[in-house]
Amino acid sequence: MPINYHQVQQQIPDFCKRASNQRQEALMAAGLLRDTLEKEGPQPGKLASLVESESATNKSLRCAKPFQESPACVHGLPEITRGITLIAADGSQINPSRHRQVEFSLINVATISLQTDSDSPSTINTESTIMDNFDLTAGTSFLTENIIALERDIRERKALLEQASGSNTPLLTLTDGPLELFRETNDAHLIGKMLGEYITILNGFLEKRVITAGYVDKPQSDLVARLLKLSIKNNNTRNLQEYDRMETIRVADINIFNPVLQNPGDRTSVFAIHSPWSKHFKDALELCFFYINVSQTDKPYLARVELPAWCASSPSLLDTLQAVVFQQCVIMGSRPYPYILHRAHELALITFEETTQLDSMLAQKMLDSGSSQEMISNKQSAKDLPGRGRYI
Repeated sequence: MPINYHQVQQQIPDFCKRASNQRQEALMAAGLLRDTLEKEGPQPGKLASLVESESATNKSLRCAKPFQESPACVHGLPEITRGITLIAADGSQINPSRHRQVEFSLINVATISLQTDSDSPSTINTESTIMDNFDLTAGTSFLTENIIALERDIRERKALLEQASGSNTPLLTLTDGPLELFRETNDAHLIGKMLGEYITILNGFLEKRVITAGYVDKPQSDLVARLLKLSIKNNNTRNLQEYDRMETIRVADINIFNPVLQNPGDRTSVFAIHSPWSKHFKDALELCFFYINVSQTDKPYLARVELPAWCASSPSLLDTLQAVVFQQCVIMGSRPYPYILHRAHELALITFEETTQLDSMLAQKMLDSGSSQEMISNKQSAKDLPGRGRYI
């Protein structure tokens, strides 16, 4: 049956009113947090000590931490770096389903490489890998969506490192999404194995001096907001009731920085990520981030860029990353997003028709090899009846 639009229309006014009230509260809280940033920003050491002190009793603490720049500073767009080889990777996947003829999964990773100031054609590579539960050496897990997604994330970074190995020009690699990879799974052995592989890949980028970063579009994280709330909590001039009220309001970092990053290409200072997961990334591999205004108009549009500490601690590499990310977003016009990531997504995307065809190919091959013929589930058969639309 279709959606009951009559019921939905009755609920819309109340929904919109609550959404508007929540937004106004968030903007008011963001203003208070922005004032706190301006006041405490010149004392990054104090804020860093505050995070360390709080983490001693709060083991699940997740927030931003000042890195090497004063947290309240704004950094304008540097000059565009010439002669950069830019490589991006994206992946898509087919998750296993018992309702198909054959239960399998597939990871498709595409990379694209281009010169930022050259008319030379881009270099494209695609790797497709079929997976099943026999691929898990731990022997304690089945392939789940989270495990496959984590495997895809790691394969994307591995593909970037492999593509970067053959270049002699300055390199910058980019993926969509954060560098702090984390997926919910109960298999500690498997996660430990994948984490070790990912750290090896990051060390490979470090050894080759290849800039690597993750781009997060329309970010809603509140890492800086959490840091500033800690500052309010520990500031004796503030009323604890004010802190309690702030704790009930979730403020995205972009609400703090939107009024600050007014010029195209402006970025915030770099912050480090403090979390239970980030403890695995130490010293040069410490995970960091900054926000950047990728809009070309007077209305800011902020994205978050994650990068390892060895890139963040080098002014020249940091400038290169800031300039190239903005330059790539300019290509996409009024809806800024890195062009090379858009192309990588197009190349990696697996269509519904490809999934169906691969299922049929596997089923036929298994039949030809003497395996018993599997059928789609009765539930799936009912969904596939003529005249029925696809639905979630």
